[in-house]
Amino acid sequence: MLTDEQIKILKQSAKSNIVEFGYLLEQRALLMRELEHAQQGQHIDSEKVVKYGSEAGKIEARMTWDQAMAMLEVRSTLTDKQSQALLDLRNQYTLNTTSEGDTRGIERGRQLYSQCTLCHSSNSSIAPTLNGIVGGKVASDKKFRQYSPSLKEFSLINPVWTDNLLDQFIKSPKIWCLERIWDSRACKEVKIGKH
Repeated sequence: MLTDEQIKILKQSAKSNIVEFGYLLEQRALLMRELEHAQQGQHIDSEKVVKYGSEAGKIEARMTWDQAMAMLEVRSTLTDKQSQALLDLRNQYTLNTTSEGDTRGIERGRQLYSQCTLCHSSNSSIAPTLNGIVGGKVASDKKFRQYSPSLKEFSLINPVWTDNLLDQFIKSPKIWCLERIWDSRACKEVKIGKH
């Protein structure tokens, strides 16, 4: 499904994470050993807890950032055929619909959204924020100035994000924009999946 070059990018990220992972486990082990003192009724050295916890957090953040950057690099090179194949694969393992009161769907939504926020956070320069997107104007995040011409044109036809508009857009942004604005440039310029 992926090209050799795309696989190489992911392998390089995984290789660098292997080294970091060993150090992460070491820091977590030190942290857990310190916290075990409480179970034995002993004093916990809060400075050590902060030190080990902080170091583990930094390592995990570096690993996550490296993985995200590798995924974004690969994602920017995906063909439409590859994107569709990956979406089909993902759909085999995610819930499509949920019944009322089904907390699995809510939790799955939170998990999927957390992936989006890697790039779409309020202090990101990679992609616009998703905070308050429903009911907000399309292509209007003032901190993000890199909207494609096609998405800007799309915003003239669809000025406000509604639940329905956003659901349809997320399913297949390139094709959806193309169908809505009848612009052959849209397939090339809409940068969803190509941050």
